[in-house]
Amino acid sequence: GTTTRIEGERVGSTVTLIIGDGDTRRKQTLAVPGGRLFVAEALPLTLSERLRQGHPVDGEYSVLEPHQLTVSTWRAHYEGRETLQTPTGPVECHRIKQDAGGFFPIIWIDDKGTVWKEFAPLGDEVGYFSYRETEAEARDKKYVNPLVLEDARENPDGKEPDLLYS
Repeated sequence: GTTTRIEGERVGSTVTLIIGDGDTRRKQTLAVPGGRLFVAEALPLTLSERLRQGHPVDGEYSVLEPHQLTVSTWRAHYEGRETLQTPTGPVECHRIKQDAGGFFPIIWIDDKGTVWKEFAPLGDEVGYFSYRETEAEARDKKYVNPLVLEDARENPDGKEPDLLYS
């Protein structure tokens, strides 16, 4: 794999990003709306914090998407609680549907903001699930995450779970 270093600073209505290291560094400036700005991968932490404090999470969030180097408005909608059966036991999760600029992922997060399950839609009634697992489990070609098996039982179609998404 490769690593890309991104540093940023917000001043007023812009964020200046420095991308890369050493001789490969380049600068990019993005316009941002007023109010708080969230990094996409950290938004679940904020949502879980709001839930712990008894605040609603439904609403709009300005989000910096470092993979695309853009700022956009995401919407979150709380859909309720679910218990997920994980390799370490049951985990109580909050189910949150997002609108990330026309992309509608659903995440299941615990009270600490850890994402245990995510559904990424690829089209009408098509998409894939991702599940939290350790690096060792992810690299073990024989390992099947129990949540994959649970989803296969809940939505039987006569096929084995697709291990590509395990």
